[in-house]
Amino acid sequence: MINGKCDIKPRFCSEETFRMIRRLYDEHVTVNNLSFFRAIERFEDISERGIRPKIGTGRSADQMWRSCKGSLYEYAVCRALEEILLSDSFLLEKIDFLHGSRLESHPVLRDQVAVKNWSDVFPDVDFVIINKICNKVMAVVSCKTSLREINRNGFLERGT
Repeated sequence: MINGKCDIKPRFCSEETFRMIRRLYDEHVTVNNLSFFRAIERFEDISERGIRPKIGTGRSADQMWRSCKGSLYEYAVCRALEEILLSDSFLLEKIDFLHGSRLESHPVLRDQVAVKNWSDVFPDVDFVIINKICNKVMAVVSCKTSLREINRNGFLERGT
């Protein structure tokens, strides 16, 4: 991992549960000989069939899962971004990324994503992609488990 970039704090999930589902996700990727990038394409299947059954049954387990799945998806995206950068030294030199929760400690980047009007409005920022050379935000990434990946025919499939 790149300096703990994917050690993100879950928003609606307990730290203990999040550690467990992150571990289960990493194990699934490793055991099935997937790249983290390819695992994103199969996230729904991995999360619902590979991880969800292992956290228990019943109403409280269902509620916990709904609270944690979004954070797990952010983690999965983070691992994929990390893998992409580590596999390409040119990109690694030029591009970085930062989880949205860490923008507070980077006011220059934070100001770049704020929509200025009478007051600052901040979009849903799960990650920012940063041009290292000029320290500018190139893209804002918002992770949504309610949308699915592009299917094999190039069409976006509606989420659950």
